[in-house]
Amino acid sequence: MVKYKKFKIGDLFEKKTVKGYPKKEENLTPNKNGFHTFGQNIKYQHPQKILMDSKYLFTVDKDKPILAYTSSTGSIGLIEESFYRSGDNGAFQALLPRFSNYSHRHLLYLLTVINKIFDELNYNTSISNVPDMEILLPVTVLEEPDWNYMENYIIQLEADRLQQLEAYLIATGLNDYVLTDKDKETLSLSQINISDEVRHSKNVVEDGQVRFKEFMIVDIFEVKNSHNILKSSVTFGSGKYPYVTAQKGNNSIASYIDYSKEFLEKGNCIFIGGKTLVINYQEQDFFSNDSHNLLLYLKEKQYMTKKVQLYLVSALYKSLKPKYYWSNSISSKKIQDDIIALPVDKNEEINFEYMENYIGAIEKLTIKDVVDYKDKVMALTKEVM
Repeated sequence: MVKYKKFKIGDLFEKKTVKGYPKKEENLTPNKNGFHTFGQNIKYQHPQKILMDSKYLFTVDKDKPILAYTSSTGSIGLIEESFYRSGDNGAFQALLPRFSNYSHRHLLYLLTVINKIFDELNYNTSISNVPDMEILLPVTVLEEPDWNYMENYIIQLEADRLQQLEAYLIATGLNDYVLTDKDKETLSLSQINISDEVRHSKNVVEDGQVRFKEFMIVDIFEVKNSHNILKSSVTFGSGKYPYVTAQKGNNSIASYIDYSKEFLEKGNCIFIGGKTLVINYQEQDFFSNDSHNLLLYLKEKQYMTKKVQLYLVSALYKSLKPKYYWSNSISSKKIQDDIIALPVDKNEEINFEYMENYIGAIEKLTIKDVVDYKDKVMALTKEVM
């Protein structure tokens, strides 16, 4: 039988404040030699790597990952690379392991245990006392953390999840990821901005090109504010409807709940977290936590497919991200003046067929990467076990 013992987080980790950069010094120009920026949710703030003053770089050995958390949002995560952090307050804290010879899997185990505490915390809760919090860990006969047990536990968990993934891919037909000729043609098309009259003055689509045109967002979508349902008034796990918040990860779904149907939002729409600018596709009907959140319904009803709207999610993010941030959040009023660049056909009409085909091809490439990763990890796991 496994024996457990309580340990203070401060006995296992050293807490260190991560210095961020002020917004006025942010440089979002992509740089392959740069570094990612982590936000308050301990996730990438921007998809691209950027390069800034070295005084803002927090160095992490790729073989010695760390944990980090933010007291402002109650988020915690694993970081495996040197990084910048957005914002210049003291809310972002690194947890540097005091123990040596640890692995990625050890931190995954500890992250899971600590996250159980953080799940109960949010920006309304003070978490300045994290080092004094206690967690329960398996121990050896010497009453020391059982690192072997933790690593083997994660190895077995990985093997189980990968087997489930393999079964899911087969059952859903997603293991068929070979690109067709049409997929290859779609991915090979170069992109031309229709407003760039210097580079392109013709009014037709040339072979090997797909042209883009800017549209007013409100001409493409019907925009609504969602209802407001506070977290304190719902019971997590009480029903079948997603409870959608402005958080990143898990498609912004905090839990599944039951609530008054008069507050239920119609699915098959694009969701924008008003304060965080999280943008994603919500397939089924759902409840929303904040009336600042926006719901976008495509006016061209015949094109309201999942793939088309996934494409539109990326296009919206590309258009809106440079403009909005925490202290300048999007709203149903502001979005009236915003634009989006979309592919068009030879008649300069929105090319929804291209969007559908493009996402289908990208899905196949992504699935191939997942399958390759799955096969690699399963092979390594078999060697370890």
